Amino acid sequence: MKDFYGVEVKLGDRVVCIVKNYRSLMEVTVIKITDKTVLVEYQPHWCANKDTYRLTSDQFVIVGE
Repeated sequence: MKDFYGVEVKLGDRVVCIVKNYRSLMEVTVIKITDKTVLVEYQPHWCANKDTYRLTSDQFVIVGE
């Protein structure tokens, strides 16, 4: 799986995207990769529990080193 710019994504990578119920970018962690999507985990600002969200390759970019 590759991000918007064609960079290969690995488990544990930090990526930037817009998740449900948000209007701005969030930094999230990749926890699962399939052929067409990645599953990311993030911490909602209104809740103590972490949440997950599924993204396609045109919806995220890997955070630079």
